[in-house]
Amino acid sequence: MVDTKFGFSFKHRHSFEAQQGENQDGGVVEISDDNGMTWTDVGTKMTAGGYGGAIYADNPVLKNRRAFVGVSAGYPMSFLTTTVDLGEAYKGKTVRVRFRMGTDEGTGSV
Repeated sequence: MVDTKFGFSFKHRHSFEAQQGENQDGGVVEISDDNGMTWTDVGTKMTAGGYGGAIYADNPVLKNRRAFVGVSAGYPMSFLTTTVDLGEAYKGKTVRVRFRMGTDEGTGSV
């Protein structure tokens, strides 16, 4: 029997701006099955290492969205593993996956 389920895992680490209990910046993972015309957040399909909180309302790109926020455990030395299980929702389709980051104008570093 052929397995028709689709999922993926990835390793990452992050350090996003957060002050006084608010997450100014953060990152999300999205999927598209129409060549990037529309995108769907996969956060609810993460079975391990999912999002850590919501981005505040003044973020111009990802306001109020659940996301990877703050500083990941063990940053900068350790990587987290996130696993996404999309089941059969994308069976027989070609998809694109993107990692999208949203920041406010306040602070940035490299």
